Formats: sequence, C-alpha cells, structure tokens
Amino acid sequence: MSNKKQSSVEWLYDQMSNLAAGYTTELNQQEILEKAKTMHEAEITETASTYFHERTGLTPEQYYKETFA
Repeated sequence: MSNKKQSSVEWLYDQMSNLAAGYTTELNQQEILEKAKTMHEAEITETASTYFHERTGLTPEQYYKETFA
C-alpha cells in the first residue's frame, strides 16, 4: 500500500467520479468543490518557502488569495 498523499486534484476527481457513477457520498457537489478548494489552498501555503516570501514579498496566504481566490 502506498503512503503517497492524494492531491486536491486527485481527490476532487475521485469524488466527482463517484458522484457520476451514482455512488453515495457524504458530501454534495458544492461541498466537494469547497473542500477541494480548501485542500488546494493548504497545498499552496504548505509548500511556499521563505525564499518565495523573500522573492515576492507576499505570505503564502496572500499569494494564494491574489492568485486563486
């Protein structure tokens, strides 16, 4: 079994595939989208480094909001 973490894109794809196939999920389509966006934001902010901050002058949160929100 792999210990690889699933990306937000992979998670979203799996969830939407399950919905399309008619499988019951705990979340509806809008909730799935919102959770995927939250996961994506966490991925961006977790991977931003001090170098990134020094280069752009933005915190990871600011970068995410200006770029994706």
